[in-house]
Amino acid sequence: MGLFDKRPEKLRYDKEECRRKKERMRQIFDRVVEDGDSYRVLLATKDGQPRQQGLFGGSAASRNHYILGYRRDDGRMALVLVDPSLDRHSDATFLETGALSGASYDQGSHRACLRYRGGGEPELLYIGDTGSRAPLGIPNVVQEEERTDFLEFLHALCSPGGGGAAPF
Repeated sequence: MGLFDKRPEKLRYDKEECRRKKERMRQIFDRVVEDGDSYRVLLATKDGQPRQQGLFGGSAASRNHYILGYRRDDGRMALVLVDPSLDRHSDATFLETGALSGASYDQGSHRACLRYRGGGEPELLYIGDTGSRAPLGIPNVVQEEERTDFLEFLHALCSPGGGGAAPF
């Protein structure tokens, strides 16, 4: 068997643990966002610059995990920073969706890119899946349905008449 003959392994994860984590993310989001239950939620990870001190104490990792909530009826989006164990969280930060000039999604890297009018740094959010052996993330979070729905939301939000232009 050659090096390129090996097929990628199917993602292995604990379905019950995945369900519990999604339930926990919903509880956290509902606690910190007014009318949180009117938002759909998924896990997003953003690579950040290493810092001296993390939000939750100790040295900061170069990855930040967020519960990303979005609401279709008014286009609102909110981020809640969480630690990998989902025990601690920040207050919500609301994104200025009216300032979006576009969005794109790379299926290979599972990264959504949100671009803003007037330039500035785009938001690069990893919204992929993690198995039970995730070395750099929150393990056992598989969110194919949630990701598909979020990408449809972004497409509608950023299409002409919805806020900007988004190549998908």
